[in-house]
Amino acid sequence: MYFDTHSHVFDEAMLDDLEASGVSEIIIVGYDPLTSKKACDLAEKNHRRCMRILPAVGIHPLYVGDDPEGDISTLRSLIRDYPVTAVGEFGLDYYDEKVRGATSDRDRQRRYFKAQMELCGECTLPALIHSRKAAQETYDTLAAYPEVKGVMHSFIYSAEMARRFCDLGWYIGIGTMVCSPEAKKLPAVVRDVPADMLLAETDREVNETRGGVRLLSVAEVAKRIAEVRGEKEDIMLPILRDNALRLFGQIRPV
Repeated sequence: MYFDTHSHVFDEAMLDDLEASGVSEIIIVGYDPLTSKKACDLAEKNHRRCMRILPAVGIHPLYVGDDPEGDISTLRSLIRDYPVTAVGEFGLDYYDEKVRGATSDRDRQRRYFKAQMELCGECTLPALIHSRKAAQETYDTLAAYPEVKGVMHSFIYSAEMARRFCDLGWYIGIGTMVCSPEAKKLPAVVRDVPADMLLAETDREVNETRGGVRLLSVAEVAKRIAEVRGEKEDIMLPILRDNALRLFGQIRPV
């Protein structure tokens, strides 16, 4: 059984395939108020499935608006009305700013980042953190909220930076990039991070292919993590799922 700790699967038709592939738990992650509500509704509609669908609500740094108080109030209402598993994804994204023309958005990203960290503390929920080209600032912000814990989603930084996040009590999310020959830093991260601080994820949005390229499953990510660490799959795979169950407060079936 596999726990996909980060996906954006809003297509209900995909759920049967994911369940048949061995996914036992999946977090459906919102990235703005609308998709956060969609994640909650999808989880509620499918609550009788064997595969547990767990919603996360949040505002991605590239989707921040001009009304953080109003948007946070919307997230707070969703947390009140639905069994929300986590807040996210949110954080900082300074990648290709000149191309995107987003330099002026840094202050807004920071306001939303801190507001959602405060929401995590208020509601006692873990956080799903998005961070690109902002390692040190992300680290400093997380360190300022020691009561909040969560996962560094789709980790892209160095093994040294991963250890620093782990020292704060944060998990490291490993995505499909670990299966790519172009992943230069990730193998060292996977080997260096303690086994009980690793999570497997797909960041998946659609089924099977995108642009003619087959999308990898959480099973393939988990198996690659075991391979990189030199561990047997029957040892490493349950550890990855147990890590997710522990962080997200789920009760492991007897």
